[in-house]
Amino acid sequence: KASMPAITEEEVDTDLPADTTIAGPIEKIEDIDSTYFKSDSINGESVDGWSYWQGLTEEEKKNMLPYLYKQIAPSCPEGHLVKIDDIPGWNGKKIHPAVLDSFKQVNKLAQELGFKLVPGSVHRPASVMVPLWNTGIVARYKQGRKDWTNNEAKIAKPSCQTGHSMGAAVDVNLVHIKTSKQLAATDSGKITNSNYDTHFLNDPYKILLEEIFYQNKWVRYCPEHWHFEYAVTT
Repeated sequence: KASMPAITEEEVDTDLPADTTIAGPIEKIEDIDSTYFKSDSINGESVDGWSYWQGLTEEEKKNMLPYLYKQIAPSCPEGHLVKIDDIPGWNGKKIHPAVLDSFKQVNKLAQELGFKLVPGSVHRPASVMVPLWNTGIVARYKQGRKDWTNNEAKIAKPSCQTGHSMGAAVDVNLVHIKTSKQLAATDSGKITNSNYDTHFLNDPYKILLEEIFYQNKWVRYCPEHWHFEYAVTT
């Protein structure tokens, strides 16, 4: 089964503040337990956020506390979301109703061209956003990253204003139907101005993936070849 590399890192406006309706500051180190973290891939490294946290000194935890969040609400409003029920591999995932028909057309076009879209993230509740942020913080601190306090601007603060929280963004992988070979999203590196040729233009399948979505009014988040948002809603 094809898998997505490091797609769980959020890909939107990282300058947005944390949404105080779903996340708030942690008052005491003693309040933190394993539910504040998750296992994930951060900068290409598989990490267990809780284990990383437990390995810190008390002084390190104290310094890190102001940059972590606790979940104070179960999720952003979800009453408007619908479940996908007729796209193989995607069934049961929640999505914004305004993008569903277009997303079906995306999958139809992919199949007509001999490919299928393997899902990563679609809608993300607060129960995912908050532990993801916290895990990124402790992991990047342990990795010695300079901008660990802001997750290197690679993970959005928990918010109801992101494409994933609204159900209007998807992370996908392009797979060839006949061979089941994973053809795009083979690396987790960010696309930048300096590496655009090598990280994007040199891979025709990444270009094809973007075109499949673009034909149906979806736009790619520039630094990542696997993340798409519906242009009408985001």
